[in-house]
Amino acid sequence: MTHNDVPHDRFEYQEMIVGIAHRRTGPTNFRRFTTRHGHSLQIGEVRSPMAALNEMGDEGWQVVREQPVVHEQHPWVVAELQEADADVVSVSSSREYLLVRRVRAGEAQAS
Repeated sequence: MTHNDVPHDRFEYQEMIVGIAHRRTGPTNFRRFTTRHGHSLQIGEVRSPMAALNEMGDEGWQVVREQPVVHEQHPWVVAELQEADADVVSVSSSREYLLVRRVRAGEAQAS
């Protein structure tokens, strides 16, 4: 058996940003994922940031890093939310999470 024959642990990573999108009609939660396959945005589909984290944990994801999102540093978050929902006027309480999970040998990466 050579070094190349030894199975290695593989991991996949994703970034998740959760927060509150303030619409003219009232606040709602949002979640944005970024993976190596691209990104997706959900507005109003998430009950709370904790619910989003619990859902990811159920799928085997673990938090590696957590930090607040400063919108002046990430204007694309606000711009993307406003592009997806013209009723969004501002965003607050956003947090960014770096998530990781082990990929089993032979498992296709779905994310």
